[in-house]
Amino acid sequence: MSITLKFKSFYVFLALFFFLFQCAFSQSVLADFDTIRAELYLIKDKNSPVYQKTKKKLDKYINQNKVNYSLNARFDDIERLILEQKFSAAEYELFDLIEFDIQTSRCYELLGDIYFKKQNYKEASRYYKISKQHDEDNISAMYKHAKLYISQNRNLLAIELLKEIAQKTDDENLINEIEQIVSSKIKPLNRFEANILYEILAIIYTKQGKIDQTYFALDRALNLNPTDTFLKYWLGDLFLQNQDNKNALLVYDSILADIPYDTQIRNSKAKAFIADGNLASAKKEYLQVLEVVPNSLQARYGLYKIYQNKLSADEIILKVYPEKKNLKLTKEDYLSFAKFLEDMEDIEGAKFFKDCADKLAKKQNPPTISKKENEKVALKKEQPKKQIQKPVQKESQKEKATSKETLKPQQEKQTKKEEKPVALKSGKEKYQKTLDNYFNIEPKTPEIYIAIANTYKLAGENNLAMKYFEEAKKMNPTNPDIYYHIGLINLENNNTQKAKEFLEKSINLSSGDNLKAKNLLNFVNQKIVTEKINLAYAKYEKKEYIDGLNILDKAIKQYPKNSQLYYYRALIYIAMNRNAGAIIDLQKAVELDYGNYMAYYQLGKTYEKIKDEKSALVSYERFLSIEPDEKDLTSEVQKKVLSLGEKYY
Repeated sequence: MSITLKFKSFYVFLALFFFLFQCAFSQSVLADFDTIRAELYLIKDKNSPVYQKTKKKLDKYINQNKVNYSLNARFDDIERLILEQKFSAAEYELFDLIEFDIQTSRCYELLGDIYFKKQNYKEASRYYKISKQHDEDNISAMYKHAKLYISQNRNLLAIELLKEIAQKTDDENLINEIEQIVSSKIKPLNRFEANILYEILAIIYTKQGKIDQTYFALDRALNLNPTDTFLKYWLGDLFLQNQDNKNALLVYDSILADIPYDTQIRNSKAKAFIADGNLASAKKEYLQVLEVVPNSLQARYGLYKIYQNKLSADEIILKVYPEKKNLKLTKEDYLSFAKFLEDMEDIEGAKFFKDCADKLAKKQNPPTISKKENEKVALKKEQPKKQIQKPVQKESQKEKATSKETLKPQQEKQTKKEEKPVALKSGKEKYQKTLDNYFNIEPKTPEIYIAIANTYKLAGENNLAMKYFEEAKKMNPTNPDIYYHIGLINLENNNTQKAKEFLEKSINLSSGDNLKAKNLLNFVNQKIVTEKINLAYAKYEKKEYIDGLNILDKAIKQYPKNSQLYYYRALIYIAMNRNAGAIIDLQKAVELDYGNYMAYYQLGKTYEKIKDEKSALVSYERFLSIEPDEKDLTSEVQKKVLSLGEKYY
């Protein structure tokens, strides 16, 4: 019995020994793996013989030890390395992944974590910022960046990031964490910061469904900044959504007292009147909107909903389009109104007006019977009921054969009909001969179709050129040159979005640099940006600020590195008295384009508004350092620098 126990104890000891040995060996092997990667990071120069030798050593190690080097495994390993403070090995892995554009935003976020642990907060902030540039919705990186700013007492930047996170996230735990930070961990330095903190709380309470607390937070925010138009918009809409129409109207009137031409508020005010059953006042608001913006779809649709099921179809059209009141409605008017309702996603209403168009068409054009058909009808009535039909003569075999023979050549002629070049207009005959030559070549290759297309393009026939480029594309769908030319024609036809798509396709299909497509794409992108800015600025001039912001928000998602988009969005924020948003956007504008002197000017003015004169002075000095040609503006800024400089120098 004792011998058996001794043997059992021996085997347990042996098993434990081997387990501990394996763990020690595993740790030793892992340490080697980490050391090799740290060496590679420190060598830096990838072309050096030392680097190449060490890289081969790493590859050999991975193969011999059958290391799981899948993407998930690599990220898990990077987090282990950061936890164990093996930062060089972790950085080697992260920069390797970045080089191959693998989860770039997450990689930069982890680099931010490394430098935060190293207490190099400037670099940590830089990496978190880059992470966000690669993914605007990387909430994790934004939250870490916000907490970094809080630790440095940079309240304004932290608050703006927390507001953006609160708007984007639906994570309950994160929302609760932000509520706790905003409520107790950030001490506002002035009324301006306190105003934004209450705004963040309002966002959080709205997501939590705490309506009474949302009202309280918005009320406190507006007490701190009574001219914040955006908060008034929000409060008015909140009252409207919760059927408190009386208070909604009071808020809307307070906005209109400052901005009487704000059509969006008048549309909202009309909805409040409709909810109260005051249709006459609602009509008045909608008509006022149409005086300012004759093409306002919201106002016209609002009028339609008021008259729907109360008036006839033609009366509704005349009420919604009062400019048509002296015109006789046509089928096209009904179809146009149906199209308008389709655009407003009112499919049922659109169908009703399409039916009205069909009825009007039938009424105006009843089916007619010819004189000959009338005579046939009359004869049928006179004839006796029973008719003896004459036998039909059968066609002889010979006749059949001859008829087939006469038809056959015609059919063959039709099938063999060759495509001929479209005749060019007078003055372009020099291209006609070239076209004739190309069309005579058989069989047609992609190169022939490209040559035909280019000839039509030279002759100014873009539509025909497009047709033959498309034919070439069908035969050779991977030819980047075809996509380049189609993009160029779309640009000439002012279809910038299509031009962008084809040029991007051309670049993606290219094996080389394709500089001509890249240069043209840069021009197209700038053209699109200019179009968006012009649209937004038109809204800004009409004081339709929310519409202007929506245009620029979408444009910034598409072109996140365009300085001008941030600058013009900042102008709208300034008009709405949303100074924090303006400062963030103006800082972004100058970060992307140091020469954007107007952004420095507006930044200085905005800092002055919030009584941060020291930051205003820095911004004005940077404006002067660019030496802009604007003499009057330069003179104004020089005076500001002198007066502010006396306080701080």
